[in-house]
Amino acid sequence: MANHPSRGSIAKQRDAGVFGIITTAACMILSIGCLRAEEKAEMPMLVGLVKPAQILKISPEWKAGYEAYTPDASALAKIREAAALAKGEIRIEVVLGSWCGDSLDQVPRFIKIHKQLSGTRIPAVYVGVDRAKKDPDGRTASLNIERVPTFIVYWKSAEIGRIIETPKTTVEADLAEILSHPGQP
Repeated sequence: MANHPSRGSIAKQRDAGVFGIITTAACMILSIGCLRAEEKAEMPMLVGLVKPAQILKISPEWKAGYEAYTPDASALAKIREAAALAKGEIRIEVVLGSWCGDSLDQVPRFIKIHKQLSGTRIPAVYVGVDRAKKDPDGRTASLNIERVPTFIVYWKSAEIGRIIETPKTTVEADLAEILSHPGQP
């Protein structure tokens, strides 16, 4: 009788080969994921006063979010109406994290909204913060920022509302709601 491997040993060899292939593939996938995380970690963090153009250059996703968004026209009309009544007394401060997924979702949308509100005399200031929610100039130190993005709406010098992290509906609808409160513009 010839010395042939048994069916059991062939199955074990096959299973060992399949296990090796799966293990190698899993390691490759994990290493690619780690490389992507490292690439993101190397992306420059925007901190301090920043301009919308700088924000939209963080990565292609930020620009794509801006380009793909279509603000609600009726909410924009309500914001324009409030701005006309306020006569230049409304301003918005946007605190964002260039490393933050919620900022990636909402800030490009706000930039689009603000651009479509040009001429309304509603200035917007953008402040990038680090992961500790701090900026180098200390602009946000007294703002009690716990999550980003945070959109702070002021009328004259008083804060009249915030959108924190994610809006209830949309950024423009929430802004319209903030600006429609009785006793406010």
